[in-house]
Amino acid sequence: MVRDMLSSRRRLLAGSALTGVLALAMPAGANPTDPTIVHGSVGFASTGPVLEVTQGSDKAIIDWRSFGIAQGEVTRFIQPGSGAIALNRVTGDQASVLNGQLTANGQIFLINPNGILFGAGAQVDVAGLVATTANIDNQKFLAGDYRFDIASPLAGAAVVNEGRINAGLVALVAPHVRNGGTITAELGTVSLGAAQRFTLDLAGDGLISFDAGSAVDGAKLEQAGRISGATVLLSAATAARVVDNVIDMTGVVEARGAYRDGGDIVLDGGQGAIAVSGTLDASGPAGGGNIQVGSAQTSRLDVTATAILRADATENGSGGHVTLMSAEQTRFAGNISAKGAGAGQGGNAEVSSAGTLSYQGNTDLTAESGVKGTLLLDPKNIIVAATGSSDVAGNDGFGENAGSDATLSAASVVAALNGANLVLQANNDISVNAAVNASANAGAGDLTLRAGRSVALNADVTLKGGLSVLANDPAALAAQRDPGTGSISVASGVTVTTSGAQSYQGDLSLAGNLVGSGNGAIGITGALSVSGLAGIVTAGGAADNVTVSNGTNGPGFLLVDAGAGSVSLGAVGAAQALSGLSLNGSSLIISSVTTTGQQDYAGNVRLAGDLVSTTGGSIRLGGPVTLTGDSAIVSAGAAGDDIRLTSTVNGGYALVTDAGKGAVSFGGAVGGTTALKF
Repeated sequence: MVRDMLSSRRRLLAGSALTGVLALAMPAGANPTDPTIVHGSVGFASTGPVLEVTQGSDKAIIDWRSFGIAQGEVTRFIQPGSGAIALNRVTGDQASVLNGQLTANGQIFLINPNGILFGAGAQVDVAGLVATTANIDNQKFLAGDYRFDIASPLAGAAVVNEGRINAGLVALVAPHVRNGGTITAELGTVSLGAAQRFTLDLAGDGLISFDAGSAVDGAKLEQAGRISGATVLLSAATAARVVDNVIDMTGVVEARGAYRDGGDIVLDGGQGAIAVSGTLDASGPAGGGNIQVGSAQTSRLDVTATAILRADATENGSGGHVTLMSAEQTRFAGNISAKGAGAGQGGNAEVSSAGTLSYQGNTDLTAESGVKGTLLLDPKNIIVAATGSSDVAGNDGFGENAGSDATLSAASVVAALNGANLVLQANNDISVNAAVNASANAGAGDLTLRAGRSVALNADVTLKGGLSVLANDPAALAAQRDPGTGSISVASGVTVTTSGAQSYQGDLSLAGNLVGSGNGAIGITGALSVSGLAGIVTAGGAADNVTVSNGTNGPGFLLVDAGAGSVSLGAVGAAQALSGLSLNGSSLIISSVTTTGQQDYAGNVRLAGDLVSTTGGSIRLGGPVTLTGDSAIVSAGAAGDDIRLTSTVNGGYALVTDAGKGAVSFGGAVGGTTALKF
């Protein structure tokens, strides 16, 4: 924004307050004046409002007293080819104000430490454009070393575009940069950088980069216009973390790749804060591209409700990737879309912060193929409650104090699962304290809970997809994790119901029920501890197995029903006896079982150890028994503590039964197929 006309100073400066308001010293309109040829073969011809600069060498260096183009004027560079570069340096004290036409068949570097304004009437059509307040050593330039490492003496100098720029490569770099116009670099690169020094990688990706000397106090980048390119980089080099936003993205950025896929968009504010309220679009017919906003260094990231971040496949391909990240606080209320088209899959999105994260937005990672993408949200602690201070109207949300709990509404989690597979990842604990019921969703999203320490399921969870729970995640940040070994718990009265598989990676304390209502196994890779009356039930298909890999202990009663699937619990009651056990499945794989009460087995039993009831209760084996090790079946021995084997018993191992005052009965042949060993 032009605020003042200062004829005495004739410099383009940033406003003293961090408002992005610019003060401009505008010289009288005229084509560039008083050139001095420093290097190369260059000729000049002026006819009325047209200045022609003819360059005969691949590189030229021209020092100008002023470089401006008034409305109606034309400055035209005629160069050997698109790779030729004309370095134009302003040595006077005037800002460069361009309101006319600048054309070139090669690349134009424009350096003015006082500032540069492309006004609303500016029309730039060149092969490449670098406009900056930073200077470059002549010998470095001629050697192809494009380090613009001489900072302007004016700390607030600015480069502003309010006009139209069309080039294969565009780089606008100054302590303050604003685009309120249109920048087009089809299949090329656009870099807007708020810094006092930078390096241009002309031979590589065509982007700018910063080093330790690039940072400047008060750096500010405003993108309020429209930018189109294959790769778009908006970056700022800040001297330290600051309160105000160093990047303010209110406009539109579009990135399209060279092969009908989406391009790349990066917003990197260094240690400063970033605000996004506009549109970032990296969609493409053959696949979505990549959008990255913030980094592990970014202090704060604020994405408002008007923001749209899109990386869709629009014809046939997979959705792209969208990543939002900060060090201290991420607040997301916008809209993410990375949809797949045709045979493609949904894309992936991450909204995270090493500090706090608030998610009140929407994410759509669906695909026509039905294969959804995954949304990852990642603070320290996550609490799912009936109402959340950070709703997740499309995926998940978090709280406001660094290192504290992040609360999200159960309804928001349900909504998220309708548009994507959802990953909730906390560096410390995850607690589900309100029922999550996604049974009415049109889409079947999978839910993954990954905690650096513990996961507590304190309310019912009902999913049309699957559930994966991981405790003691080794990928968690140690600095954000509280001490102690974590675990997984399902509280008394809680039922977890899924249409897909259930996986619990870590020790599980079960006082409620795990139910698989569709296709899918239930697996527990740690130790299972049972309290109260607990149940594990699958839909009963041949592959709907129940597996505990590290043993099962009490003191509760456990009922497992796998239907046509198998059941394997490892050693049961070795550390603490269960009060009772009931198993049903096509194959029951048992090493040893100790209970204080009854045991009942319905299915083919493969027994490798002892079945012991220590206090009272019968032991019934209701299907064929195959011994895979020496075994004993022992009841407490009171009257009624019977042992009943209702079918055949085979296997080349010893079997001892002891019911004391109870009865022992065999309902089928013993050793009829394979003799037992006595």
